[in-house]
Amino acid sequence: MAVKLLLPFILGFVLWRIRNRSLKFVTCSLGLLLIVHSVVMIFHVYWIFNS
Repeated sequence: MAVKLLLPFILGFVLWRIRNRSLKFVTCSLGLLLIVHSVVMIFHVYWIFNS
């Protein structure tokens, strides 16, 4: 659980550090991370309430 919660923050920190190199890459990476993490959370909520 801790790894699942820390990975987005670690990736966000890394991307924030390289933000001046490619703003489009950083924006797309963080957007993709947000979408993937949101989908995983929706699945988890669904499985918890339907088990």
